[in-house]
Amino acid sequence: MNLSGTLSVYASEAAAWFDKHVVDALVNMWADIARALGAAFRRLSTGYVQQYMFTFLVMLVASVVLVQVIR
Repeated sequence: MNLSGTLSVYASEAAAWFDKHVVDALVNMWADIARALGAAFRRLSTGYVQQYMFTFLVMLVASVVLVQVIR
């Protein structure tokens, strides 16, 4: 019974370490990425239709140029 209890303690400590250092790190990494993307896109959202139209036209021209260059 002593060996079984000792092995259980070691296994649970290993699982706790993996959860804290691997799983939590991955979750925090994705949260940081989402936070950074949100901050970047927040600056793009101005509410001015003129700016949205200008951005659309610039992207349209860039797309046409890119297609012509690739051909």
